[in-house]
Amino acid sequence: MTEELPITLQPRWSVRTRYHAQTKAEKLRKDEPIPKDYQLVYGGTVQATRRGTDGERSLREMASFLNRKKLLPRDRIECAADAPNPQKYLEKISS
Repeated sequence: MTEELPITLQPRWSVRTRYHAQTKAEKLRKDEPIPKDYQLVYGGTVQATRRGTDGERSLREMASFLNRKKLLPRDRIECAADAPNPQKYLEKISS
C-alpha cells in the first residue's frame, strides 16, 4: 500500500449569490428565490459585495482577472492606524 499526499487545492476567487429568505408558502410553491446580493469570496472570506445584475457581472469579471493573475487579498489591517483599537493591535503583534 502506498502512502499518498493529500491534494491541497489553492483557494480561488469566486462569486457567491445570497438570496432573500423565503416563506413556507413560497417554498411549497417552489418559487424561484430572489437574489439579495453577490459576494466576491476568497477562501471562504467575503472581500466585496455588490447588488444587481451589473454587480454580479463586475464581480465575476474581477474574480476571473484575479484568478488569472493569481493575486491574493490584502490583509485588512496593514498598519496600527487601520486597526479598530491600535493599542490592542500593537500589543497583539508584539507578543
